[in-house]
Amino acid sequence: MVKSTFQQSEPPLPNISSTHIIRVDYGRSVEEMINEGNYNYLSESITSDNFPSNEEGVIEVLTYLVSFVSYINTQNSIARMSSMNPPLRPATLKELLAFGISKPDLPQNYKITALWSNWRDLYGYMYVPCISGDEWGRYLFLNWWRYGWYQNWQFLSVSM
Repeated sequence: MVKSTFQQSEPPLPNISSTHIIRVDYGRSVEEMINEGNYNYLSESITSDNFPSNEEGVIEVLTYLVSFVSYINTQNSIARMSSMNPPLRPATLKELLAFGISKPDLPQNYKITALWSNWRDLYGYMYVPCISGDEWGRYLFLNWWRYGWYQNWQFLSVSM
């Protein structure tokens, strides 16, 4: 019998690529925020019904764009962010939408996700909201939560 010498390495360390102060109106509907974000493509499943929220108020939030130097799964990314100084949690959908509104001219080929909000489809698969952009426009879409994330992804996060 041959023993495997493969050992799972520690998840990669997080890197804060930038910080941004955004204004989040938690009382607005998802649909209102999507309209103001001017997306060229959007997932029809990103709705107030699929992403209900009990958040209220209008506040300024310091956000962090966190990335990892290599592939990381969702659970490890959340754990790594929560162990940072300051401890971070993934952003919600409304925080992601407010970020998209406040940053209409993000550089091309960005991918940003908000892991704190999720939606399950009819088959039980869980998805998280993401924004991205390229030379053809801005996109608001869902990505499968179960997949991991490569280094070209950024996680919108806020202080816990």
